[in-house]
Amino acid sequence: MKVLDILVRHNMTLDRLAAAVDFYCGLLAAPVELDLDLLDGRLRVAQVGKMVLVGYHPQIASAISMAGAVYLVRDIESFRTALSAQGCETLEALTDVVTGKVMVMKHPDGLVVEYVEHLDAVRTTGSGERR
Repeated sequence: MKVLDILVRHNMTLDRLAAAVDFYCGLLAAPVELDLDLLDGRLRVAQVGKMVLVGYHPQIASAISMAGAVYLVRDIESFRTALSAQGCETLEALTDVVTGKVMVMKHPDGLVVEYVEHLDAVRTTGSGERR
């Protein structure tokens, strides 16, 4: 088991997302690597460098994970078992999503982490279409 990458996650309302994406593209000198438009436009996820920017419609705010980090992993099932054995609390059960599998765990120190196992080829164009 190994964490492949750690990303900072930042949630905001949809009306703030475009400005945030522009800001981080400039600050990090990085392109948009992932751009997903989900739930009929009520949820949008963009990755710029090591930032995952999550824009949501206020109507779905209560369903948005408040994780502060995203850990990219392989074999998420093994992580679920090991984390549970180490006293982590499952906040959101392992679920299949458009990009692969995801779960949200609360570490014993209180850090809330979204664990993600991507499908082999999860990268999109700026229009939200898969490459």
